[in-house]
Amino acid sequence: LLLVAGIGAAALLCCCPCPGGSALAVLCVSLGVGAALRVDWALSEDGLYWPDEIYQSLEPAHRLVFGYGMRAWEFIEGARNWALPGLVAALFKLATWVGLDGPRGYLGLTRSLFGLMGVAAAWGSGRLARAYGASALAAAAGAALFALGAVPVYFGPRAMSENASALPVVLGLALALAPGASRRAVWVGASLLGLAVLLRLQTGVFCVGLVAVLAARREWRSAREALVERVDALEHQLRVEEAARQTALRAVSSLESERGAWSDERGALRRQLAEDGARLVELDKAKKAEPKKGKK
Repeated sequence: LLLVAGIGAAALLCCCPCPGGSALAVLCVSLGVGAALRVDWALSEDGLYWPDEIYQSLEPAHRLVFGYGMRAWEFIEGARNWALPGLVAALFKLATWVGLDGPRGYLGLTRSLFGLMGVAAAWGSGRLARAYGASALAAAAGAALFALGAVPVYFGPRAMSENASALPVVLGLALALAPGASRRAVWVGASLLGLAVLLRLQTGVFCVGLVAVLAARREWRSAREALVERVDALEHQLRVEEAARQTALRAVSSLESERGAWSDERGALRRQLAEDGARLVELDKAKKAEPKKGKK
């Protein structure tokens, strides 16, 4: 029904004399159908494609909100930051506030919102194309490819760092690389790219590309601001990882102390058992040494 309604709306928009009607129709239909497909997939699919979508996001987020959950070694050793699990934990908490405190509820809400983030990323790709001079229809067609593509739809609802970082990357590039972008737009775009780096470290390559493009345009001030934002994001990530590592070291030290206490207690119990055994042996010897009383 949604697809039929969208096609009907697209037909009406294509027939309207206003310029850009076809592009708007393509964009609206593709984004609407893409959103419906992603939400339906999020609410009906319970499979697993890659372990990271569970152990790097859902499980640590569940531990933050509900107090228990599996911990991967990356979080114990401080090899990963908590930006992505923190985002998922916020969605879990939001689900509990609206009464969706069961697994089906908070997982469905989280996966649906991740899917809608993918639709927003598709819209951002169209905006990025328009910023670089593409026609309205060509930009809408590019956004439709991402909104309706099989791979983006399949992976869209999964709580993975690629999905979480795609939206800030696209919007950040669209703002910072638009011809004639203001200083504020460059700052906001670079900040979004810094957020993407926190969510997924590999997106730092887009920051490098942004600096290179701005430098090639001889926009040295904007390039310096983007580079500063990138460095600040990396420093923040390093601080977060160092704090996680220190927390893990304190936890290990506490466990070692508890282990030492258990070892001492076990040693004391062994000594007590040895002393009790020695007393029993002495009592047995004394009993055997007593003269037996004769019968009357």
